[in-house]
Amino acid sequence: TTTTILKTSLRSHLKESARKCPELLRSSSLLLVTSTTPHDSSSRGPHMNSAVSDHVNKSKFTLGNELNLRFLNSTISSSFPTPNHVIDCINLSKRTFGNSVDTVMGVGGGNAIDLAKCVARTLASNNNGETEKIKLVLAPCTIPGIMASTSTSSLILVEKEEALLPFENNFCLADASPSLFNEVMNKNLGVVETTILLDETAVTLPPYTNRNDKANEKHKSIVSQPTMSDNLFAALAVCFDAKILSLSNRQQALTTKCVPVDDEDLDAVIESCILALKQTELQSSSNKNNDSVELDKANLIAIFAKAGRYLNREIESQKQFISSLPLELASSLLPPFFPHGHIMTFLASTLPGILSQQQEKR
Repeated sequence: TTTTILKTSLRSHLKESARKCPELLRSSSLLLVTSTTPHDSSSRGPHMNSAVSDHVNKSKFTLGNELNLRFLNSTISSSFPTPNHVIDCINLSKRTFGNSVDTVMGVGGGNAIDLAKCVARTLASNNNGETEKIKLVLAPCTIPGIMASTSTSSLILVEKEEALLPFENNFCLADASPSLFNEVMNKNLGVVETTILLDETAVTLPPYTNRNDKANEKHKSIVSQPTMSDNLFAALAVCFDAKILSLSNRQQALTTKCVPVDDEDLDAVIESCILALKQTELQSSSNKNNDSVELDKANLIAIFAKAGRYLNREIESQKQFISSLPLELASSLLPPFFPHGHIMTFLASTLPGILSQQQEKR
């Protein structure tokens, strides 16, 4: 898998691709995976739902009306993709394009991003020799979507296990579709060429304030949505866990070691998180409206994009990944015990335990 991160909009990226190679782009068979308003719309809040919907609609307009591209749209409204979602996308693409799908695009929140990654990986292993590689274009417009796009893996909800499992070797498909699983496993893993588009204008930030602030009393529908502080605490939990694991790698003779991280880069992300938290705290304690204080949006996007890389760590000398401790806890506890909880809030809640663990080791 190769990954390229661009700070541009989906529209600009596609128009540039059309300029460079118009015939190739127009002959592409594209599967578009998008987020729709979840059944429990309070999980994101009305303004977030509207922003995601606007971003999705603009993307569809660009693909169909502006560029006249041939694409098929599959939507997801649940918080996490399931094996059945992956199978439905595969079957839908086969009925429409046969085995000629060469591009998968994920637009919206983390659910659409994860589903697009799962589908692209499966198609790359199941291309019947008709495509050499699958192009994956990810255009997130929420913070969870940004972290999901830069993570090396993707989460899939396996209801039978009541757990969120990493979609690594397609084993999640074994029970849902034995025939597709056997077909995929009997082929070599294809190449997924990933392009991540971090568009500052498309990303919608959550409220900065805490849930108990008076500013939120008039908008109780957004109370269940993670605030900016929650998201930053979640990023900190993931980064501190990576820091602890990095120190353990160097100090102990572990049988399973992870590929070393760039400590300077990791420290810079942690410092940026703490600085952003201080700024949100200042904003929350003021008597001003939410919109009166603006954080550096580009910096926030960079923070979450980098934090997403630490959700999973690659094991040395093996083409395998292990989940970070916060993600591991969320994967096993969130579905059975907190089915209506938000993953970012859960990740944030692990921060005190991770810091306590580090203090005990000292």
